[in-house]
Amino acid sequence: PSDIEIRRNYFFKPLAWYPAVWSIKNLLELKLGRRILIQGNIFENSWAESQTGFAMLIWSVNQGGTTSWAQTADVWIRENIIRHAASGVMITDFNTDHPEYPTLYTQRVRFDNNLWEDISTSWGGDGRLIQVASGSGQLTAIKFYHQTGFAERTLITIASGVTQQFEFANIIVDHGLYGIHADDASEQGALDLHMPGYLFAGNAVIGGAAASYPTGNFFPATMNNVGFVNAAGGDYRLAASSPYKNRGTDGTDPGADITAILNWTNGVDQ
Repeated sequence: PSDIEIRRNYFFKPLAWYPAVWSIKNLLELKLGRRILIQGNIFENSWAESQTGFAMLIWSVNQGGTTSWAQTADVWIRENIIRHAASGVMITDFNTDHPEYPTLYTQRVRFDNNLWEDISTSWGGDGRLIQVASGSGQLTAIKFYHQTGFAERTLITIASGVTQQFEFANIIVDHGLYGIHADDASEQGALDLHMPGYLFAGNAVIGGAAASYPTGNFFPATMNNVGFVNAAGGDYRLAASSPYKNRGTDGTDPGADITAILNWTNGVDQ
């Protein structure tokens, strides 16, 4: 399948199902497809049960060994709200559960202007915002721009291998307990080992340590130091007085364009 648009939908699991009424997996999973636009949706309530609780899974899967041509590529995910989930998004090069089934590799997945809220272990999982796995070394062009995200434990988990052309720019995120984590390194060390030629710039990493990250980023000590209009009320726009106002690498505010997200998702969950 190709040339797909998924716009202004409400993807959710009823809380009456939580914690263990039904077997549940995730809110959106892409196994194959090209040129996919996912815009203006709300994704909420994803907990660990049959899977570990990621709201989104993006990978290339040769289902049953009959589709060696399967590939997930050219995906654009923008102006969405993802909230109340055990983890955010997992992006994998191919179906590592069945390496005997050959397939093409996941490539060119881009995220713009998304809001991630309440990504936490309270939903039974690991509290990871992003997880990437590329045992083949062929996961390519995974790019995050202008996100605002709050995950309890891990900003980026590098589960395996090398990801090519990874970019993470102009984003406001929690460092969490573990920040950027791989089995053999953390923070900049993990990026250097597993993301050759990466871009990591213009980000405000709440609670992070400047000495552990690449230069060209910001490290507010707490959420209160970011300068949101009203974080307690869910308004994550930057106030005029914020020290990070217009400090993105593109001259705009780091973080998601909250006004655009609210315009796109207005009335979706009604």
